[in-house]
Amino acid sequence: MASHPKFSLRQQASVRDHIDSVKLVQFLLDHALTGSEKVDKTRITAALGLLKKCLPDLSSTELSGGEDENGQREPIHVIFGKG
Repeated sequence: MASHPKFSLRQQASVRDHIDSVKLVQFLLDHALTGSEKVDKTRITAALGLLKKCLPDLSSTELSGGEDENGQREPIHVIFGKG
């Protein structure tokens, strides 16, 4: 089995910068929402793998708002899509 090359942290960051996550998301959304084009399972898997390399895993990210004057946490409003 071939060994994978070892990249330094700087090289890893450079690779992440070159992955065009916007195009990957658009590709996956087009396929999921319209299904107009037959797409190989391999392409879907590759796109998901690349996204995992360049986007944070939100399942392990904690979002918290500030506190109001009573010490209560303020809600966070997240808006997805075009504004």
